[in-house]
Amino acid sequence: MAQLTWPQVARWRAARHFLSKRAARNQMLAVVSQICGVQAQVMSAAELALWARVQDITPEDVRNALWRDRSLVKTWAMRGTLHLLTADDLPLYVAAMRTRKTQFHTPAYQKYHGVNAGEAEAIMEAIPKALAGRTLTREQLAGEVAALTGKPHLREVLLSGWGALLKPAASQGSLCFGPDQGRNVRFVRPADWLSDWREVDSDEALQTILRRYIAAFAPATPDDFMRWWSGINPGPVKKLFKSLGDEIEEVEIAGEKGWALAADVPQMASPPEQTAVNLLPNFDTYVIAAHHHRRHLLPDEQFMPRVYRTGGWISPVVLVDGMMAGVWEYEQKRSRITMTVELFAPVEEEVEAGIESEAKHLSAFLGGELDLMYQ
Repeated sequence: MAQLTWPQVARWRAARHFLSKRAARNQMLAVVSQICGVQAQVMSAAELALWARVQDITPEDVRNALWRDRSLVKTWAMRGTLHLLTADDLPLYVAAMRTRKTQFHTPAYQKYHGVNAGEAEAIMEAIPKALAGRTLTREQLAGEVAALTGKPHLREVLLSGWGALLKPAASQGSLCFGPDQGRNVRFVRPADWLSDWREVDSDEALQTILRRYIAAFAPATPDDFMRWWSGINPGPVKKLFKSLGDEIEEVEIAGEKGWALAADVPQMASPPEQTAVNLLPNFDTYVIAAHHHRRHLLPDEQFMPRVYRTGGWISPVVLVDGMMAGVWEYEQKRSRITMTVELFAPVEEEVEAGIESEAKHLSAFLGGELDLMYQ
């Protein structure tokens, strides 16, 4: 069994996330696919997550991929959270999500959201019919569902909260986001919106996603995957790991065991040597997936609340060779961008130079002049 250290694992993960070297601009879609999607509950953060990984990218590149080229898709995915996925990968994720156990059919969930079992099923059936060939705002969609079901009160139910009753439709491939109309979000049916929709076997899809997850976030345990994916029980996920057979290999890191793709183990033991400094935005997928291992990637446990804050908020992170070295934030007013960096411990001049370089790079991406400060 290979013996690894957390600094080795951190460097390797950073490389897998294109954080030790940015991908070429024309590889943006490949980046999204390899890191298993980009969390997008804050759209500006999703754009910054891609900026951190793709050379010379612009915000317009991301927006054009979403709304003009339709090569990226915004939808609810892992953990019921908004993500950007590639259009090619969306059928794969939808197929895998169809295996997921959700709260949608539980009486407690239905009671909380003001529907009964029959109404919940009626909503699921009506949404793809309402969206067939159309792009609808949430208000329009709610009205259409109410009309199709003959249940007027469902309009107000669908307009309340943060879209909880729309997420199941997304997981079934009946709904994803379309271009906004002013300040109003709009929805489309993926089979209409995308040029090449295909059906994928659910079991094969889930196995493929597990393989990709391990390739991006190893070493990983069944428990790690359960947290990241959500809605899968211990028995099935352990069986899923076993289904990969000799493709995966058990490794040990500081007394803890996990699984990696067998082909990746030699690279994990000899990761890139160059110093890599990154400014990751809030809710970055690298930091989210590292939650269970956070004590190994921070200089001290006292800094955990600075990164993993209350209410599920994930701070922007200064990453050095895959380790969390600090947090940062910025404020943009007209043409000035004020960036504040808080480091958890003193760093070498090389790292400071890397922070300044990334800060200047970020200010160019955002379109402003930089004022960089340290706390």
